[in-house]
Amino acid sequence: SVLRIAAGTGAADRLREGDLVMEIDGAVVTRFDEVERASQAPEVSLRVLRDGEEIEVDVPTVRLPGTGTERAVLWAGALIQEPHWALPMQWGLGTQGVYVSRYWYGSPANRYGLRATRRILAVDGNPTPDLDRFLSAVADKPDRGPVRIKTVSLDGKVEVITLKLDLEYWPTSMLEQGGEGWQRQRVSSGLESPKGS
Repeated sequence: SVLRIAAGTGAADRLREGDLVMEIDGAVVTRFDEVERASQAPEVSLRVLRDGEEIEVDVPTVRLPGTGTERAVLWAGALIQEPHWALPMQWGLGTQGVYVSRYWYGSPANRYGLRATRRILAVDGNPTPDLDRFLSAVADKPDRGPVRIKTVSLDGKVEVITLKLDLEYWPTSMLEQGGEGWQRQRVSSGLESPKGS
């Protein structure tokens, strides 16, 4: 029986919670390992029982990454990453925007209400569908400058907040997982030295 459907996948458009999967590609399935083996193909043809009626449904499969988070950004005292697969799997949410996974107390994120579990959809009106676009949107923001952020919560509430950056104490950095473990690279220039010093 289909218990949960991940948002943003081909299954979301074709299956419903409560569908009973009877066959995959013409073979009767009764155990999860049979479903898992069959799902290795790029697309599967399912015979499902829905509301007392048998129907045929073609569903493209999705390869899930097994490595977890490999890149993240520290910005304004928040740890920001690509949305992980738990969002569409557990909450039925799409993966648009970048995900705030935590924030530090005393940071601009904390002071101005940029909370963990929110997704940032835009910065100063510029869409932020991924980390690279997010970094581009915040790249030229000056220290102590205001930044308007459009966010969405897990329950779909959209909120716009404005925070003031503090690049001296909360500079922007990129964190990347590599062969040597996690590496940190500062992205923001921070404070400029006064002329003549």
